[in-house]
Amino acid sequence: MRDEIVVHAPIERCFLLSTSVEIVAQELRMPISGRMSGFVTGGDTVRWEGWRLGLPQFHESLIEQFELPVFFRDRMIAG
Repeated sequence: MRDEIVVHAPIERCFLLSTSVEIVAQELRMPISGRMSGFVTGGDTVRWEGWRLGLPQFHESLIEQFELPVFFRDRMIAG
């Protein structure tokens, strides 16, 4: 099985939207610390905190590789 979604937008715009702290925070509905706004880039850390399924949750990531506009890798460093 294969899914495909065609997006009629420049790759740079799609990439930047995927690295937007505000968009991810809106989807997760979790407060953040570290990088608080804008777009993550190499070396940034982001800590997501909140409640899921009635339990406190947190996850801290380090953006360890960043190649605009094609690739970024985050690594969980706590949580």
